[in-house]
Amino acid sequence: MITQLLHGDSATAFRIRRSVMTPNGFASDTDQLVAKHIKELDALLGKKILTIQGAMSLARADEGLEKGEVELARVYNDREEPVYTQVLVLLAHPLKPKKTPKPSRDKTSWADNSLAAVLSNAQEHPTHSSLSDYIDQTPELAELKYAFLDSLEISWPVLPFDVRATIKEQANIRDYLIAYGYHIRKIRDVNALRNFVTQNSAGARQMADYAVVSAARALIDKEQLKVEHYNDDESEFVTGLVKEAVPLSALSYVKTVKAYIKEFVFDRDEEALIKAANIGPLPPGITPTLVRYIQNSPIEITKDNARHYLPAFVLQIMRTRGALDPETLLDAGPSDSDFEVQFQDDANISVEVSRSAVKCAAQFFHGMVLGDELDVFGAINYLTHKRLFGRGIRIESQTLRNDLKMYVFDNAFIDLKSGQRTERTRPAERQMFHRQVFNQGHTQVPEDLSLNPEFWRLWKVLMLESARYLERAQASMNPESFVSRQNVMQAIEDLQYNLSANCTGMATILAPVADAELNFVLERILKHPEIIRQIVPEGGTWKQVIDKLNAEQRKPVGNAATLYNKAKLGQGIIQAVADYTPADFEDDGIFSAFISKVDAFITTQSILQRPKMGQLRDEHDEEDEGEPHETEGMPGHPIPPTYGAKPNGAANGATAGDWDF
Repeated sequence: MITQLLHGDSATAFRIRRSVMTPNGFASDTDQLVAKHIKELDALLGKKILTIQGAMSLARADEGLEKGEVELARVYNDREEPVYTQVLVLLAHPLKPKKTPKPSRDKTSWADNSLAAVLSNAQEHPTHSSLSDYIDQTPELAELKYAFLDSLEISWPVLPFDVRATIKEQANIRDYLIAYGYHIRKIRDVNALRNFVTQNSAGARQMADYAVVSAARALIDKEQLKVEHYNDDESEFVTGLVKEAVPLSALSYVKTVKAYIKEFVFDRDEEALIKAANIGPLPPGITPTLVRYIQNSPIEITKDNARHYLPAFVLQIMRTRGALDPETLLDAGPSDSDFEVQFQDDANISVEVSRSAVKCAAQFFHGMVLGDELDVFGAINYLTHKRLFGRGIRIESQTLRNDLKMYVFDNAFIDLKSGQRTERTRPAERQMFHRQVFNQGHTQVPEDLSLNPEFWRLWKVLMLESARYLERAQASMNPESFVSRQNVMQAIEDLQYNLSANCTGMATILAPVADAELNFVLERILKHPEIIRQIVPEGGTWKQVIDKLNAEQRKPVGNAATLYNKAKLGQGIIQAVADYTPADFEDDGIFSAFISKVDAFITTQSILQRPKMGQLRDEHDEEDEGEPHETEGMPGHPIPPTYGAKPNGAANGATAGDWDF
């Protein structure tokens, strides 16, 4: 369904795009500071400064112009005969952002000879014409202009927010781009003109960049921030800000620009120290952390002592990140990037929502599905307590032998991220916190432990609202039908608040430990070539190993591939909930990726529910038909597995009859 929506015929099928305001919909306004500079530029482009009458006015260089009028420049045709036109001269001036504060009384706030500077200096006269007047007086240009406006009229809803913010209500900016495309880019086709204005970097994006930089300079001046060369159009600050493609919305602009400014305000000196120390190439991604170490150092780091302290800081950072066992690098396969879900705290914590708590819940969900619903921990216990006692089983890898010895006999494992040796978690502990965070399972819990009975209801609402959005989007057969995202956003905010309030305390301590144990079991044991070769000699992956071990135990769990998809997609959805802000859904890419994950999760859950629903129907046939069944098999609201506390005397998932340590 997602594929059809994204790749359908653009003339009729709905493409997932930002919705325009509806009675209950969501739409963002342009940032006030940005809008101010856009309107100012629009007013400058509407000034009546052209002395032409009609389509084209030729003049001689020796025919003097009155003070304040646009200076003429020479343009040559193929025969190198001079042709003069004020329009061509005006369009030839580059557009440069406004400087703040104004350099001096004698100069404008823009770079010399830039478009806005020329327009600012030019004097209007009631008998003169504006650029819009010139277009309307030129038949060919006027025809192209109104054909262009007609083509835009039906595509406003699907145009990017930045394009609409710069040209929808700014007729003079729109006319400037039309004239620029016609004269400078030699565009004569209306479709080509529309593509130029809406997609080319010299079109509406150039106007957006002008407003972004101009507003950023005003923000720096207003808050008296120390940013080097921010008024220099060729500086690193300005060129980098343009590359950022900063959104113009009120929800995103200030947040994005301030985060960008912060790098130049706080990190420039430290980065200069690192560069001057010349300690050698640094590992990727380590520079921001090294900057924080320099800023927080109790001893001031200077150019004189940087060479002595920075290598120690780098080693300390690398030690905290952890390094894999050298033996692992020799005989273990490459790490599966899908398992990189280790807990990482988020420093941006708002007053009402703890993003790190929601991220912790995402990690918990991943471990809950793989570790206990797929029962990876049960499979590893069966493997070590029974399966490896069979005849012909041989363990030759010294690394695997050491890992099994530590995990089975010492009841410990190695956190592959930090390199620390850690004690194994217990099933009852994991499942107790699963009930606290998700109310999943039936294990006994202390009477004073608060559970989360609202999670599955809110999760189901998110699934249903996302599915309803997709249905409405698919049913929208023309771009003029808008689909509100507000219900999906409200469902995300409710779930975000719920998980933030319930994934707290000891749950945030156990989650990364359980995830590290799961990663160790999969990476170092179940994915080891010797284990795969002896459990599934016909060939396969760790998923086939899990399926084989569960089948031998006759456990009624789903296949590993589907449950892995459920774990990965569910973790990704909750991770997106943790990172969510209202401004995110202005980005079509972010919103489309989120909806795609939810759609895939619904499909995966539906696959898992089919055998369970079949079992429910079979049981229903054996009971009184008048007694209704409660079905919890709706997409996104799975039937909770019946795992719970193990009988007394069973250690780490071992059941009665197993080898009990």
